[in-house]
Amino acid sequence: MNLNELIDLTYAYFKGKRTKHPLEKSFVIQVLEDADIDKLLNETSTNQKASRLIIRRVYFRGYKWQDDQKTSQNDQEIIQENQEIPFEYDRQLHTGINGWVADNSRGKSTILKIIVWALTGVEPNLKSDTLAWLQEVAIEIEIEDDGIYTIQFYVRPSKPTVDGRIVELPIDQIPKDSPDIDSIKEFTGAKSMTFAIASFFGQRFGFQETEWVESKRYDISLKQKNISWEIYSQAMFLGSDNYNDFLFPDNTNRSHHQKAVSAYLGLDLIACVSRLEKLYREASQEHQLEDRRIKTNATHVEAKIKQLQRDLQIIDQKIKDIDNNQAAIIDAEYVTLVQEQVAQLTDMHYNTHSGLNKFLIEERSFREEKNLARKQAQEMRESIQFKLYISGLDVERCPLCETNIPIEQGYLNLDDPECRVCHNPLQKSQDTTQQERFLKKAEENIKRLDRELKRVKRSINTTREKLTSVERQLSERKEEYQDLSRQQRAGFTTELRELLNKRGYISGQLEELDQLVPHNQEDYLRRLKQKSEVLNRAKIILQNHMAEYSKQALGHLQRKATELALAFRVKNVQEVFLNYKFDLFARQSGKPNIYSNMEMGEQLRMKIAFHLAFLELRVKNNIGRHPGVLIIDAPGGAEMTDEIFNAILSGISEIDAKYGDKVQILTASTRHELADAFPPENIEHMPNDEPLF
Repeated sequence: MNLNELIDLTYAYFKGKRTKHPLEKSFVIQVLEDADIDKLLNETSTNQKASRLIIRRVYFRGYKWQDDQKTSQNDQEIIQENQEIPFEYDRQLHTGINGWVADNSRGKSTILKIIVWALTGVEPNLKSDTLAWLQEVAIEIEIEDDGIYTIQFYVRPSKPTVDGRIVELPIDQIPKDSPDIDSIKEFTGAKSMTFAIASFFGQRFGFQETEWVESKRYDISLKQKNISWEIYSQAMFLGSDNYNDFLFPDNTNRSHHQKAVSAYLGLDLIACVSRLEKLYREASQEHQLEDRRIKTNATHVEAKIKQLQRDLQIIDQKIKDIDNNQAAIIDAEYVTLVQEQVAQLTDMHYNTHSGLNKFLIEERSFREEKNLARKQAQEMRESIQFKLYISGLDVERCPLCETNIPIEQGYLNLDDPECRVCHNPLQKSQDTTQQERFLKKAEENIKRLDRELKRVKRSINTTREKLTSVERQLSERKEEYQDLSRQQRAGFTTELRELLNKRGYISGQLEELDQLVPHNQEDYLRRLKQKSEVLNRAKIILQNHMAEYSKQALGHLQRKATELALAFRVKNVQEVFLNYKFDLFARQSGKPNIYSNMEMGEQLRMKIAFHLAFLELRVKNNIGRHPGVLIIDAPGGAEMTDEIFNAILSGISEIDAKYGDKVQILTASTRHELADAFPPENIEHMPNDEPLF
């Protein structure tokens, strides 16, 4: 697909939609041309190399610190001494299976991590003491139809922690202590090494650098992300730590793994899709931020416009007064008139303010009275419901001693009430007529107070509006009065010129602010939204094109992964598949189960199955861009049974037997079954707790 085809498909989508504001084709052309994706669209798989990588030799050296215990001459004191013991590791590798078998902490994982370090440019998670041992590393590789190279670097305890080079020579032909040989790449420091390795392998294997952006919750900023050989190459390595990688991550690096899977499948449009996705998210965020900004500023802009309009009215009135001979510079009696107006408005302001205070006091009084009436009504309701004596209610007299019971504040919620005068027992009253009469009276009083409160509120609102108007007029007249002496000093010509200048300045501000009013920003916001929609639609069109292209590749991949998962004893598996986001699923007992929810043992087996399926897809069907190297550390971990481990070894052996001359698998384990499963010349076996170096 080229740019013109993408433009036509994108425009056809919007042309078929009935909208109030139809999209012009020229706008679609402008947006997609500005996206700068023409070059990416033209970079198809036909001009991208899909080479094969072979690791030919592993060499590293350094000094170990070893504790040495000696006994003193009198045979009584043990002396602990640390010694630097030089070590050197050198092994020739070949195609097919290459294995290491040794006990724990004997150097298996270290060897694999050093290889990965050279291939990725990313420092591995080595133990600090082991890292301190290393001094020189050299990994000899062959890139099919390209040449033999050596990645050589030196490890240092201080910064820069690493420096080295990539040369087009095998290790044997690199002169000792000769830094003058021609280097393809040189690096000093960890970041420099990562960049040099990514640049070297990326252009030879056709792994393009891809950029995109990500957002975080509660954060309006977009974080720039990219993926290159640094990530792609790590996907070839299954580590022994937690079996997470960049192909099928466990709730992390999700965007990375989508790009990595796409690249391994040879979907060359992934870089273009990522570019469009990045631009779409940026355009969408710009539209949202501008929309919020305009809505947030609307209140301030409208208030500012009203203020400027009032100022303009004042200036127009002053100019009109000058024209009507009512200004101080023309009529001296006008000063007296303004003084009288200020005095009248001041008096009016005082009276209005006093009236407002009176209404506020009246409102407060009515509220207090209403609260008391509501309290009394509630007491009556409870008295009627529970038939209790309530203090504050006049119980006329004791039926025994005929003495009035005095009123007292608070509830008398008594189970066995008695007369407070004669102390004879009283029965709960069954007659609530008196309470009902009091309740009715209290409710009528509440309604009356509500009417009074509404009346007072209306008076308060009216008085406040009047007070605001009086304050504005008084402020204007005071400013005018204070400005009269300046006008008299300035004279007619100067005053009129200043008024006209102010009028022009305010009119200009009003024109600028009028452009910021929301209804005048509709075209601007609509264009921003249309831009994001065009980018999103173009991205979807390319994704659909990729999905159609990848159906065959995914079909082969999923069938082989399912076959291997069954062979590796993953329980109740009917199908292994990738969803549209390239997340790994297994249909178990009829239900889809995402990879991240599987137990660790199943995760390991599923991952090995998919990596082996990737290898077969590349070498058997010639689909994808897998370099043909797979590194598996501790495939027998995760509490794996002998039966399952032997099944995994059988799967690896099958790939080795069919495609051993086209792939390379490096693996290490503590389990001696690995040594029995493959020819001895393929396995470096260290029994009896011996170290590999």
